[in-house]
Amino acid sequence: MANAVGVGSESQVTATLDALHPGEQGIIARLTGPVPIRRRLAEMGLVPGVVATVHRIAPLGDPLEVGVRGYRLSLRRDQARCLHLAGARPAPAQGSFPAIVSAPASPSAHPVIALA
Repeated sequence: MANAVGVGSESQVTATLDALHPGEQGIIARLTGPVPIRRRLAEMGLVPGVVATVHRIAPLGDPLEVGVRGYRLSLRRDQARCLHLAGARPAPAQGSFPAIVSAPASPSAHPVIALA
């Protein structure tokens, strides 16, 4: 197939990245679509054999926040549709971004800045 790059057989592919829900992950089996899109995805580290995890989806469904190789990136749904996955499953529980620390109750309560 001239319009796809990947590893494994067709029977291993279970879903595309755009079909996953937040908290699910899969191993990228192949990339399809136009060459410029495949090249751009590969430049971002989305290549066959890499685990991709969907972390969040925007309120209107586009874009998706995807974790790959220790960082997060945003992909449009049509770009995510070009990534075919093997073994899609729920992601293992792990630490997420730290919680936002609330601001001090009053400006004078700040431990470093003393206001007159």
